[in-house]
Amino acid sequence: MAGVRRKVKSSVELPQLVRQTSRIAFVVATVGCFGLPSQALALQQEGGAEVEKVEQGERHIVVTATKRDQTLEEVPIAVTVVGQEELISKGIEDITNLERAAPSYAVSTSDSATGGLVLRLRGVGTTGNNIGLESSVGAFIDGFYLPRPGAALSDLYDVQQIELLKGPQGTLFGRNTSAGAMVIKTNPPRTDIVEGFVNATIGNYDLYGVQAGFNVPLVQDKIGLRIAGAYRNRGGYITNVVGDESQTRDRISIRGQLLFDLEDAGELRLLAGYNRGKDDCCMAIWTQRSPFIEANSAPFSAFAPTAGAPNVGADAVDPYLANDNTNFVNPFHGWSIAAHYDVSLPFGELSYLGYYGDSFADSCRGDYTALNVYAVGDCPEIRALNPGIDLDPLNGTSIKSTSHELRLQGESFDGALDWIIGAYYSHEKIDQKYTFFS
Repeated sequence: MAGVRRKVKSSVELPQLVRQTSRIAFVVATVGCFGLPSQALALQQEGGAEVEKVEQGERHIVVTATKRDQTLEEVPIAVTVVGQEELISKGIEDITNLERAAPSYAVSTSDSATGGLVLRLRGVGTTGNNIGLESSVGAFIDGFYLPRPGAALSDLYDVQQIELLKGPQGTLFGRNTSAGAMVIKTNPPRTDIVEGFVNATIGNYDLYGVQAGFNVPLVQDKIGLRIAGAYRNRGGYITNVVGDESQTRDRISIRGQLLFDLEDAGELRLLAGYNRGKDDCCMAIWTQRSPFIEANSAPFSAFAPTAGAPNVGADAVDPYLANDNTNFVNPFHGWSIAAHYDVSLPFGELSYLGYYGDSFADSCRGDYTALNVYAVGDCPEIRALNPGIDLDPLNGTSIKSTSHELRLQGESFDGALDWIIGAYYSHEKIDQKYTFFS
């Protein structure tokens, strides 16, 4: 592993100017002036910043941690970069195992496919995974902010590189980046070459998956088309004695892109994506022991997967055996469209980024035992007790988000001053409702 360490003597702390919350839409304009390249941004640590280069050889790595293209050695920010070759060589196909290449990164998931994803950098992140909580690590893909990444980031395919920016990034990245930011760049379309790829994966627990994509110029050197997709299926590793396996995964996603080279009029990139899946997750096994349970082991052990187990819901022999009356399911689907336009002006570079995303997830939750005390969501027992009633409108989580960003940046005084000015608008609506049975 090659490493580059750079010390910065001075630092400039800039206030966080962009912030928003769910269900609120507004426009914020930010203006930041940056002096010499050796100056540090607000996200630097006292005593200098550390730049980390992860197994990329001797070639120059270009990052956009400061909203402009710079080599990794020039960026006064603590950044970990994971390239496409490393993602493939280490079998990193979703963000849950990205920590194989970035030890300071961690992710935790819950039983929600849409909002139950928590990203952490350097151990700092949101303490809970409730969908109403805002993230401390912002997630960006191709420059677009994902307020509730969830299933949208579950699979990493046709990715050029991932940048992990450590420390507060609010000055340039805005909302929910107090602990850092994850910047994912997919491979853009090319207008000059025909190419494609196929990656296949097999593993234990009946895991199999495939990633494929192709690029073709529709008009040579003018218009390029790129389409890529991924499919993954995995069996469960927890057996429910009164149902099916748990912790299964069945997901598919596809992304299409068009690139228009408009010559002097700039460059336009259009993106569209769709993903869907059905996870049987996340059945937990209750292994809590207490003096009361041990003193009354006979009645409590009756609820264990096999007779004689000392704990409610836990098996004495097989730790991957559960006894739950309800299988936990998570069907979901989502789609998004986006546009990115860049044009060079006499006094700077003008960029526009527009994004709209729509996702829906359903679920069924039990009480983790065979007692069937309660169930939440679109569960068979709830439907059985309510024949003739359409429960679909009464269950599920819907997330709709819209964002627009306009940015102008350039240099003055023969490169001695870098400047950037922009406006950002965002609106997000979360609608969550479930049927409760007891």
